[in-house]
Amino acid sequence: CAFYTGKEMSATDLRSVLSRSLPRYMVPQSYTYLDSMPLNTSGKIDRKAFDEYPVEPIAETYEEPGTATEKEICELFGSVLGVERVGRNDNFYDLGGTSLQLVQLLSGSLLEVLSPSDFMTDPTPSSLAKKLDARNETDYNYVVPLYIAENSEKAVVLFPYAGGDASAYTALVEKAREENSDISLYCVDWPDDRDLPDVEDEIRALSTKLRVYFYSHCAGSAIALKLLDKLNADEPCIRGYIAGASIPPRKVLGGFNIWRHMSDGRIANILNRAGLGIEETDVGLLHRRLEDFRRQTLIFSDYFRNKTEKTNVTVTAVISRKDPITPGYANAQKLWRTAVADVSRVVYIDTPTHYFQTTDAGFLLKLFSEMIL
Repeated sequence: CAFYTGKEMSATDLRSVLSRSLPRYMVPQSYTYLDSMPLNTSGKIDRKAFDEYPVEPIAETYEEPGTATEKEICELFGSVLGVERVGRNDNFYDLGGTSLQLVQLLSGSLLEVLSPSDFMTDPTPSSLAKKLDARNETDYNYVVPLYIAENSEKAVVLFPYAGGDASAYTALVEKAREENSDISLYCVDWPDDRDLPDVEDEIRALSTKLRVYFYSHCAGSAIALKLLDKLNADEPCIRGYIAGASIPPRKVLGGFNIWRHMSDGRIANILNRAGLGIEETDVGLLHRRLEDFRRQTLIFSDYFRNKTEKTNVTVTAVISRKDPITPGYANAQKLWRTAVADVSRVVYIDTPTHYFQTTDAGFLLKLFSEMIL
């Protein structure tokens, strides 16, 4: 529950505003308006006094599942989230779902053929059932649409950071919807090497319809560059590339990865200080997520260790001077010139987090608009 003062708003509007800058699991489910905050004798907010105020939960209209697939998904939601009754239009995140519970939901159930990207737009049993039934009839798409602009001629394909997925771009997608952006957004979750040819084919097909650019965050640059090495080898297929929170390493020792030698707790603490906000409610799921993080950072270091030729693309790098993960930001342009054909510019921001794709979603969308003419 959240208590607030100032302008009184509906719970729906408050959730919409907060979800632009907070992960979905951090957005409160109920809100209580106060004329003023209760203070203690020291003049600070008296948190204990909040217990005396009534909490009005958000009223939801229950609608029974209409198909066998919807019913099974409702039961899965209830089992994972500990909710007794789930309706066909109940939102996974509004029921209290977290990213770790999403991993659990996608593991070993009928939903395992879906990806986190499928939970971006409408994570309800009715919507997911439609996607599941359609996917059973068609091949899986690696390049997943997150936001489709009306009469769009431009697109950005997004690549998440290590340990991340399409949900990393929730704020960006919601900002695009809010501003009615004319740039469509797609996402490629971390693919295995054996899947890269299929991803390449799908992006080539997309580029015949739209002017396509890439954006990657942190270690996601390795996947973006692997694809660019193929897509732009001869006639350039991708018009430009924006690399966020990533700097090519000066030197990568063979097989060495600093994260492999750290405990889960230490990695979680480092990433939390960098602004990620990892939940530690389930030790097993947390370990799985951090194992993905370790594996994907190794993909990043191996890519640059084995890289012998420059990638045929022009890069715009976006770096925060206050990012604890990229302290070598002053050398960003020099280091990127060792990896790609050209560097258009390095854009410096001062957001004190590594994960500014969430906090600075509006800035990134504006940058996309400036680059993609």
